[in-house]
Amino acid sequence: MRLTSILQGVLILVITGFCALALGQARNARTPGAGGTVEPKPVPPPYLVITKLDGSQVKGHLVASDPGSVTVRPPAPPGKPQNEPVAVKWAEIKTVSNGLTRQKVLGQWRVEHAGELCDTCKGEGMVVCATCKGTLHDPAKLDKNCPTCKGELLVDCKAPRCDKGKVPCPKPCLKLTDAGWFDRGGEKWRRFPEKGGFYEVSEHHVGQLVVTDKDGRKSTVPCPTCGGTAQIDCPVCHGTAKMPCPVCKKNDAAGACPDCGGKGLQACKTCAGTGMRAQPQQ
Repeated sequence: MRLTSILQGVLILVITGFCALALGQARNARTPGAGGTVEPKPVPPPYLVITKLDGSQVKGHLVASDPGSVTVRPPAPPGKPQNEPVAVKWAEIKTVSNGLTRQKVLGQWRVEHAGELCDTCKGEGMVVCATCKGTLHDPAKLDKNCPTCKGELLVDCKAPRCDKGKVPCPKPCLKLTDAGWFDRGGEKWRRFPEKGGFYEVSEHHVGQLVVTDKDGRKSTVPCPTCGGTAQIDCPVCHGTAKMPCPVCKKNDAAGACPDCGGKGLQACKTCAGTGMRAQPQQ
């Protein structure tokens, strides 16, 4: 009996020790810091594969993207110092594995830098080549009697919805062409349902966004994309209402334009290709 009691006591001590150890580990797992809160793991930046026009690839974690380039940091072998970031110009990029495009980056970048964009290129950083007018070819070797452009190298812009170089703002800001407007007192009005009733706006709010706050109430804010005009420059003609002559553009026998290398675009001289308005010197 005495031996049995001793064995039972030892077993209880062993079990108690294991329980205490497990409890301590659980507490340590839940409270790694003095505050007793679990710090969430930071989300790593996306891993990209950039395929260049020459077929080569640049792989790494996204560091930054802007209208000029995409910057990634190639992964380093375990235990080695991290690699330096590598910037790849959009002019060299064919595709990006996550679907990123220069147009998407440019759109967001324009919103973030509204009011700071170059007045000439509107943030593009590039303008249509003044020599070839965007036809890509050497104008000295193009047909001076082209039946389409009569030697002007340009024709009226045929882009959908282009009206004198402008197209409707792609954001859902108020536009008079939208359905739902009604007449009242010689003005046009629109009505939006909101918590507790309706929110009404007049035509004087065209170019503004209708937003809803956390309480379900609506109001209007300026649209950062169009600046309240409800229009933006046509992406095809860049606001000029003209586009390169399609016949001249297909004339590969004329050779590449000597000033733009057959790209049809040149760096904007006003902003030196930055897309930003020059800041006054202090």
